[in-house]
Amino acid sequence: MPWTTQQVRNRMMALALAIGAEIDPEASERHRSLAGTIVMPFAQLLIAGTNCQRPLLFPEMVHLARESGLEVVLSRFDATRGVSFDILLQDRANILYGYAAWRGEGHDLWFIPRLEEGPYLRALPSGLVRGDAAPFLNPEDRRTGLIRTVDLPIFEAGF
Repeated sequence: MPWTTQQVRNRMMALALAIGAEIDPEASERHRSLAGTIVMPFAQLLIAGTNCQRPLLFPEMVHLARESGLEVVLSRFDATRGVSFDILLQDRANILYGYAAWRGEGHDLWFIPRLEEGPYLRALPSGLVRGDAAPFLNPEDRRTGLIRTVDLPIFEAGF
């Protein structure tokens, strides 16, 4: 992965902490291709980050997934629009792009599709769990739980 800003790295770490999975601090020492990423082996998850716009870094996501054997979440930070996510699951069929972070009253962290097309992904310490049903009841619930992280690198909703 190319070098990225401290703002992006802060948001990557905040996301990892919100997921709550154990982080392997030595992964990049064992595998140089994982430098600049956060590896959570028990969750079978790797977090990378960038300021680059889509579709840049899609080939790098595929390479990271292949090298690590993990699912990849690419956090894309834009100072005016906030954070969005591209996700490559283990089936490697397609990159799910333009996802938003969502947290409802139950405090579970979810990745939800921007256009409500595609799976909803619940982020747990044990990994990403795919669901076909939305974790929110209505559009207002959806808006309330969206996490943009423009100003602060935390992944908490406004409840």
